[in-house]
Amino acid sequence: MFNMKMLRNIRLYVALLSFLILGSCKDGLDINTDPNNPIDVPVSQILPAAQVAIGYNLGTVTGGLSNAASTFVHQIVSFRVDQYNITGDYVNNVWFGLYANGLNNLEIIIRKGTAAGDFQYVGIAKIMKAYTFSIMVDLWGNIPYSEALQGNAIIAPRFDNDREIYESLFELIDEGIADLARGGGLVAGADDIIYGGDLGKWRRFAKTLKLKMYNQIRLERDVRAQVSALISEGDLLAATGEDFELPYGTSTQPPNRNPAFLAEYAGGSRESFVSEWFYNTMRAVNPVIPVPDSLDPRIPYYFYNQKANTTTEANAAVQIGRFITRRFGTEPGIGNANVTDLQTLHGLYPIGGRYDDGLGGPGRGTSGPGNVAQRLLPYFSRKFIEAELALTTGAPVAGGARTALQDGVRAAFAKVNQIAAATPSAVQTVPQIPAAEITKYTNKVLALYDRAATNERRLEIIITQKWIASYGFGIDSYTDYRRTGYPRLYQPNAADNTLSVNPFPLKFPYRVVDLVTNPNAPEQANVYTDRIFWDVN
Repeated sequence: MFNMKMLRNIRLYVALLSFLILGSCKDGLDINTDPNNPIDVPVSQILPAAQVAIGYNLGTVTGGLSNAASTFVHQIVSFRVDQYNITGDYVNNVWFGLYANGLNNLEIIIRKGTAAGDFQYVGIAKIMKAYTFSIMVDLWGNIPYSEALQGNAIIAPRFDNDREIYESLFELIDEGIADLARGGGLVAGADDIIYGGDLGKWRRFAKTLKLKMYNQIRLERDVRAQVSALISEGDLLAATGEDFELPYGTSTQPPNRNPAFLAEYAGGSRESFVSEWFYNTMRAVNPVIPVPDSLDPRIPYYFYNQKANTTTEANAAVQIGRFITRRFGTEPGIGNANVTDLQTLHGLYPIGGRYDDGLGGPGRGTSGPGNVAQRLLPYFSRKFIEAELALTTGAPVAGGARTALQDGVRAAFAKVNQIAAATPSAVQTVPQIPAAEITKYTNKVLALYDRAATNERRLEIIITQKWIASYGFGIDSYTDYRRTGYPRLYQPNAADNTLSVNPFPLKFPYRVVDLVTNPNAPEQANVYTDRIFWDVN
């Protein structure tokens, strides 16, 4: 397993490698950087560049895909998209980052590694490629796939059908698993900054990814046989140390902290606010969402209140005690800057910010450790997925949907406690959530589940708990909402002093430059009416 010194060295190399390989890319051809003629560097040095690029662009950093998705599912408020107004300009950098900095590097690994017999790296690259494309399909639908990443051989790739891409991704995952087992060639190690070269973890992640993808298409076609086989086999992400996530550290020189922490605490351009809807849900005062009837014990780990007392702040758009934020939508007369200095910040759990000990104080670059990983597919998600599948398809989950729900809630709390324990004492002493509090909360969730009169209500409870646990990575919650209609979301036009001139977006728009420069590109998507293939509600 890699150590933090190795990780810091990798970070430095990643920046240089990305510059060398991608610095000469032209905007219109970024999904076709020539993988046939890369700079001659080992696959072991290309892999970390790809992993960092993918985690960064999918994450909660300003402009990241999770930032917009988290706004759409009302975990946060971001002025960039908080009128449901997302345009091709928003995705400019992340589209480029995923194709040119992430997927292109993975394609180089696959080609170079196959030729050299470095099949561990080929397997890892194929699995990461499948994961990345699956998320891109979930957000954009039809995208360049079969003809992308071909360099000068194909400079105007077609946009493949989203359903067909998904089917090919299942095959790609199986290829990756087979490559992991082939052996020979270079052995992955610390350069694999996600799993440190542990091929068993990569295999279990790959199979969990398949389970996730089958769950997402379960309304579109019958997946019971595939789901039953995966669950019966039992070779899925385990509870300890197997979360699929991009790790960060505490180093400031070279910088190695969570980019969202740097933006919210160490930078001067805070842009996102905590959603009042989400906060009130965890306070158990949101009457339309089924949650336990008491404060969620995770609140001080999720949110950091800079305000030290409950006196009224004249410029606060929303104030609930020490909690300060703004509502979704543009509020006349209340600008972003008015509440920035005292706004409640994202806390320890999502981005490595400060645990709220009740004392308040300004959030600065020294306030929190900044070492929290960007979660992508954690173990607790596996359990919530199993709960949904057991409930809706009869999948053979041990103990059924109720037990999987219980396991998911407990795993979500365990993740918070893991992060708390990893906080350096020199930064802050962070307590564990007591076992009694975890048991109390879990039992109340199960009581809600037991009282539910229908499976539809039970599904809502499962998805709601998954949404709460997923704070810090909103993409899967955005997909869950479009698939199932849950969790119940804030209706901006139903409240006073808010505006939302647009309906809920069902997908992300394409980057404009690709539509202009590629004669095989489609028309720009209508994000309010066009649907992803699995969105059949």
